[in-house]
Amino acid sequence: MMIETGLGGQIDRVLTNPWNPKTDLGGTNPLGKVPAMITSDGVENFDSRVICDHLDALHDGEGLYPLEPKTRLVAL
Repeated sequence: MMIETGLGGQIDRVLTNPWNPKTDLGGTNPLGKVPAMITSDGVENFDSRVICDHLDALHDGEGLYPLEPKTRLVAL
């Protein structure tokens, strides 16, 4: 989604191993889910669909998710 929306250069990607006992993932992500996203204002998101929907709303191009409720639900 970062690539499709052209936002890849604006997002810091952090590699992690959620199975490593020394991971810092639990500090900001108590569920230990991957992928996870923390926005610039500190909002934490741990669900792929929520992350993709958020990124889709940030770019200037045509949305990748439809706005019409029935087709949006199918896409999500």
